[in-house]
Amino acid sequence: MSAPTTRAFARPPAPAGRSAGPLTPRSRDSYEAMSSNVVAWKPESARSVSIEVLRDVVVELIHAVNGVLNEEFESAIGSLQRCAALLHVEACAPEFNAITEIAGPIARGGLAPWQARIVKTHIDMHLDSSLRTKDLARLVRLSSFHFCRVFRVSFGYAPHTYVTRRRIERAQGLALTSQLTLGQISLECGFADQAHFTKTFRRLCGESPREWRRARVTGTSGATLPVAHSGS
Repeated sequence: MSAPTTRAFARPPAPAGRSAGPLTPRSRDSYEAMSSNVVAWKPESARSVSIEVLRDVVVELIHAVNGVLNEEFESAIGSLQRCAALLHVEACAPEFNAITEIAGPIARGGLAPWQARIVKTHIDMHLDSSLRTKDLARLVRLSSFHFCRVFRVSFGYAPHTYVTRRRIERAQGLALTSQLTLGQISLECGFADQAHFTKTFRRLCGESPREWRRARVTGTSGATLPVAHSGS
């Protein structure tokens, strides 16, 4: 009886017009590391895979990559599991557990991570202008009604309340780090006028902007506004 043969991984062909050339130590290490992660198929259990099945596998892999890029980890895991089923491979890699652990903290029923990032970034970049709920909803392709519901789950506040709090937080920062007048700060933070700014500031912070600024410039302790920019 002849000794069993060892199946070796074939080296990928070189691109047209280029010679393969020897493997450098770095490329050899990368190639061997990649090869070690490939599932070894025993000859007696190997099955032929049709072009249609391979096409489905590629589609699922694209969906998995898209899910990871959008931090939709459960969707990515589902796509990888379907790939494994199509190829008759047991899907129990340690990486699945790592993805599941990362996906755990995501708020259930809220905005997808990519949606939350887009909305938060847009709000922070446009605090000095009008920010309407329907415009924010349009950014992530949701109806205004559904957007309000999932936004509250992700950020802990209704959109209008969150925007107002972020305006006040921006005003607090400007009050402490700039020489702008309160009237200038109110415009920089998107308030209609200083009276509107003062009224909103007092409602959220318990004191007027002038009193708040003076207390901190002189080192006196006072109330601060809880941070509103959660959901990142």
